[in-house]
Amino acid sequence: MHHRRVQRTLFRMLFDEDFARQVHEGEAEALAGHDEEEIRLLRTADPVAVSADREDRRRTQALGNLLKELKDKLEELKER
Repeated sequence: MHHRRVQRTLFRMLFDEDFARQVHEGEAEALAGHDEEEIRLLRTADPVAVSADREDRRRTQALGNLLKELKDKLEELKER
């Protein structure tokens, strides 16, 4: 099992309801690159648990992380 690949797919499922539905329905395109064990894990993940985001904490954290990366990259480019 490639844990990073599963993590990336779960992360996308959090933000993209259509993609999450495709994963749960077993659509080949959504599950491309995953092995059988990963597919079983992703398809059986509780949709309510995957989409749970009390008080938008996950979204807020993800946006904060992205903004920090952008800020850091802009600072790096300024120094060149």
